[in-house]
Amino acid sequence: IESEESVAEAARLFYSDGLAPIFQISNVTGDGLDLLRNFLSIVNPVKDWKAEREKGALLYIDDTFSVPDVGTVVSGTLLQGKIEPADTLLLGPNQENNFTSVTVSSIHANRLPVQIAYPGQSICVALANIDRSECKKGQALASERLRPAAVWEFEASVCLLSESSVVPQKYETVVHCGCSKQTAILLEVQDEESFGNGAAARVRFKYKYHAEFLQPGDRFVFREGSSGGVGTVLKIIEPNSVDFPSLILDTAEEAAVCSKSAQ
Repeated sequence: IESEESVAEAARLFYSDGLAPIFQISNVTGDGLDLLRNFLSIVNPVKDWKAEREKGALLYIDDTFSVPDVGTVVSGTLLQGKIEPADTLLLGPNQENNFTSVTVSSIHANRLPVQIAYPGQSICVALANIDRSECKKGQALASERLRPAAVWEFEASVCLLSESSVVPQKYETVVHCGCSKQTAILLEVQDEESFGNGAAARVRFKYKYHAEFLQPGDRFVFREGSSGGVGTVLKIIEPNSVDFPSLILDTAEEAAVCSKSAQ
């Protein structure tokens, strides 16, 4: 991209033709920054952020703090909804795979106190009546409207990276989704014979140690050794699902073992 005309053309075709514009920028002189700023200002946003405000609040925790005279503080990017002081939200999943009701004491954005936070903002939220030890990276802070639930198993559409080897069932890999990271077991692969380098397939994962919060549409990366790929969550397997009842029993037993180990 070398001119204002090419910036406008790249912004117009960015989503329709899948173009990846290349900007030559100097970290020393700043040459090229104006073109990049212009591109970012005119390209259509991926999301309609005004519409996202009307949804239930959702924030994935990327860090936790304990601030003197304030208490427990969590930080993250608000993905949807609005958060205001005195709001009641659900925090979790915790070690018991449940969500805890918490109250927002105050909100800071860009190191300044604010009375309301909107989607897309990186914020710090002070929570009342909860200890920092009960909060951890990867948990969700969600509105009761979302009815968040702890997820052990999920179905996803995944695509192996071109350099990856064939992935067998019962394969263990680390799943990175949002701010969460945990080992998951590949329980089932549809069309396993054709599931190889660069191929896509529908699979079922089960978290190994504890439940996480996921929603259909969430994107994730998985990798272990030379194998890895990307995927999108298609379906959450409910704990009381009548499908694959043996897996439900395995999940309950594993939760009991993990609980004892944590103690």
